[in-house]
Amino acid sequence: MKNISALFVVVLFALASCGRGRTDALLDKAETLLIYNPDSALVLLSQSDARHGNAEQRASWCLLNVWAGYNAYRNDLSLAQLDTASEYFLGRHNHLRKAQTYYVRAVVREELQDGDNLEWVDDLMRGCAEVDKTDSYFLAAQLWQRYGVEMSNRRWHESAAEAFSKSYEAAEKAGLLTQKVVALINLSHAQLLLGDIDTSYTLAIETSVKACRLSSEGDSPDLYSRSLNSLSSCYSRAGMLKEALETAQQSTAIQEELYASGRRRDRVRYVALADAWRKFGDADSALFYAFKDYDNPNPIARKAALQMIYSTYRDILGDEANALKYLTEYQSLFSEYDKQQSASKVIGQQIAFEQELAEKSESNLVLTGLLALLLVLVLAALLVLFFKRQASLRNAILEQRNNDLVAAATPTSAGQVILPRCASMPVCLPSSAASPSTSSRSSSIWNAMPTQKPKRRSASICSSLAPAM
Repeated sequence: MKNISALFVVVLFALASCGRGRTDALLDKAETLLIYNPDSALVLLSQSDARHGNAEQRASWCLLNVWAGYNAYRNDLSLAQLDTASEYFLGRHNHLRKAQTYYVRAVVREELQDGDNLEWVDDLMRGCAEVDKTDSYFLAAQLWQRYGVEMSNRRWHESAAEAFSKSYEAAEKAGLLTQKVVALINLSHAQLLLGDIDTSYTLAIETSVKACRLSSEGDSPDLYSRSLNSLSSCYSRAGMLKEALETAQQSTAIQEELYASGRRRDRVRYVALADAWRKFGDADSALFYAFKDYDNPNPIARKAALQMIYSTYRDILGDEANALKYLTEYQSLFSEYDKQQSASKVIGQQIAFEQELAEKSESNLVLTGLLALLLVLVLAALLVLFFKRQASLRNAILEQRNNDLVAAATPTSAGQVILPRCASMPVCLPSSAASPSTSSRSSSIWNAMPTQKPKRRSASICSSLAPAM
């Protein structure tokens, strides 16, 4: 019966292990598909029973389901599932899952406008710190890309350029053409703004040209249009107006075609074309294209449009009233970023402090473990010494007892044996038997002893021996 019960337990365990293995395999397969084929990833996740599995499986399912839904442009993204993943993974030391959770939470909450920009940037910064501890170059490219954009929005152009360079390096290690081009486009923009310091735009132009070359080798016309748009801005800033207008027109035409056919998610950017016409002195064309971006939900596009509008009114038309109106809007929008910029510094310091505390905590744990091990060894040594001493004492006592027994059984002369200790005790004799000589006293003692073998009460006899009657 016991064998049958044991066999039943083994079979149940094997079935549970098979089910868990199948669940994990589906999650792994869905994770490999969620970037380039998110719809297929969603199908696999709908077939997985991981949502009813253990805590880690449920958290993984929630994270991947929200991530795949975001990549598939789904409108039913679940913040509850995102919270489930965050509560589980952010409290553990799995650096990859933590980086993934920070990234997904940042982009999804921004998409749903849940929370504020400071919270999203906080997640991106923490995600970058975690992903650098892994070899997930694709995720590193994504995180550093988004973080660089936030730094660029805050006019931290050096930090932005550094972030975009890290994104490009990670994308190159992972062999990701799209990510490489996007990183180069953004890096060129940061270099362009940094070039304003000494009016040197050669580096920015070279980076944009490289982006155009790489994007033309791929099969993404949208990526190529973005590269052209970036190059147009570089040409315009460097005073190469003809080249700027031509590349801007080419970029805008591609964007409009893609947006109209539904192959481009973001709205068309017209600011480069507006800037090119403004540089040529055509105020009507400049304002026409700038106002197309005036109501763009993207704050970066709207900022650029406001800047183009007020500068056109001021520099070309001399319309101070309208120039002041749109300049005020521009400064109001810009002041929001200034506040966020200051707050981001605090967030950065907080993350650095938390990392320092974590490192100290790990060091303290190691030191505590070593001290505990040393204490255990000392206690073990003391116990060994104590038991050895106890054993020595027991051996000495046993040896003494053994010697006493041997001595008691050894004859001293013919016909005599050593008397037991009780026999050497003083014995009270009757006065008639008393003798002044020692020999007669010993003889009287022997004569007074019974010839019959005594019963087993020798201990009591020795302690309460009475005078002979």
